[in-house]
Amino acid sequence: MIEIALCLAIIGFALVAIIGVLPTGLNVQKDNREETIINQDAAVWMDAIRHGAQGYDDLTNYVIAITNTVWSYTLQNGVFQPDGSVSFTGSGGGSPEINVFTRTSWSRNGTVQNGASQLLLTNGYNIIGALSRPKLEWTTNNAAAHFFSNYIVANVRSMSGSAVEKYPENNATVLDNAFSYRMIAEIDSYVPFDPGTTNVSPPGGLTPPQLAARISNSTVVSNLLANSHDLRLTFRWPLLPSGDAGNGRQTFRTFSGGQILQTSDLHDGVAPLPLYFLEPSTYVRAQ
Repeated sequence: MIEIALCLAIIGFALVAIIGVLPTGLNVQKDNREETIINQDAAVWMDAIRHGAQGYDDLTNYVIAITNTVWSYTLQNGVFQPDGSVSFTGSGGGSPEINVFTRTSWSRNGTVQNGASQLLLTNGYNIIGALSRPKLEWTTNNAAAHFFSNYIVANVRSMSGSAVEKYPENNATVLDNAFSYRMIAEIDSYVPFDPGTTNVSPPGGLTPPQLAARISNSTVVSNLLANSHDLRLTFRWPLLPSGDAGNGRQTFRTFSGGQILQTSDLHDGVAPLPLYFLEPSTYVRAQ
């Protein structure tokens, strides 16, 4: 009996150790699986956005919603400040405009927009075009004194991973439990230069047109502004039922040459909502 009791005690200690380590092992396995999915999905997104893809209609099965928060800034007394009248986007009063796009609806500042030309996520053209809107959008009519600041976030179900969660699966419970993430897309002009070559200190407070005018070879800088772009995709995961993102975070960054094409095919009848596409094989001469 004593020997049996000793054996049971040894087995009990072993089981306690194994049970204590088991959750850690399962969490490591889950984290590795999620990071692998993010890496695989990021490769698809980077390739699609960088090359201005317009036919990735399969993305409609994975993109849940895209939110574009727009601030308008105007140069006032030498400082850019929120604009009190945002005619381009339709809002005003110095507050941001929040556009939320899904497959079935488009809301602006919480109000559902109606009209025949709504921007809906019903094809890859609209999805890539909405995600490619530049972070800083300088207006053509007053480029030195006015710009829009765009913050674009997409909620996405993973394209990689378990096949039972993918199209044509349409069970709401299965889709709600599928691994999802939040993707923040940023596209900005990439202009490498030496601040010491300018007569401005610091140069950070200047707009790109003003900065180009201060550099000795302004033509080169202007062409770089028009034909070089920095693409950054930040992923936050997992997407929680509350709408918040978990602690997972990873950023991918690449350089894209060529112009960024602006279209204005879609609008809501009041204010245009342009789509943008990077064109790495097309370069333009800055005016």
